[in-house]
Amino acid sequence: AWATLAGLYSVFEIYRPDSNMAPAWRSAGRAAARRAIELDPNSAEAYVYLGVLQAYAKDWVGAFDSFDLALSLEPNNPLVLNVVAQRYADAGYGEDAANFAERAIRIDPLVPVYWNTLGWSRIATPGADLSQTLAPLRYGIELDPTMDFIYTNAIHEMIAYGQREEAQALLEEGIENRALKGEIADDLTRLFDAWAGGLEAVRLIARELGPAARVDAAIALGDMDLF
Repeated sequence: AWATLAGLYSVFEIYRPDSNMAPAWRSAGRAAARRAIELDPNSAEAYVYLGVLQAYAKDWVGAFDSFDLALSLEPNNPLVLNVVAQRYADAGYGEDAANFAERAIRIDPLVPVYWNTLGWSRIATPGADLSQTLAPLRYGIELDPTMDFIYTNAIHEMIAYGQREEAQALLEEGIENRALKGEIADDLTRLFDAWAGGLEAVRLIARELGPAARVDAAIALGDMDLF
């Protein structure tokens, strides 16, 4: 139960990273993970969630130590491998992240989140091309066409490679499948509508967009100050 609670706190961070409550979530999550480890020193999931929460707090040394312990306990646990892959990708170790993600997929190939992680890992891998990145993302969408973050990762990468029309088509597919809705769908639609009039039109509305669409606008404009 304590490991599950730590996992929930790690998910809060994904959806509300800028919340004033984030430091409290991180602290409570780390406490829950340590309690889980105290009760069961062989809990790989407790160690991996502790590592995630340490990474959010920029304690990368502690995070990687926790990941190593999790993997030493359960080297073939696909959940552990996937979470470690995500954090390695976030830290810029794309090739290592892709290796972990591929191991998770070999164990359980029908989990769309694992394919998303592989795509994200390749985004973080120097020298990876668009086809290498998009292939696992597209397969993840085929497995579950309702997962918003797989669409947004694929759209993000298409924009990075200047494929505006392809990215817009994927946005429309995501809206049709009801994966993309609400603010993110509205913001991305507004971004592409503006882009049809040229990049200066994008610049005019960029700061009015939510965080996710603003990242895409910044990439399209080549202006990272918009983050």
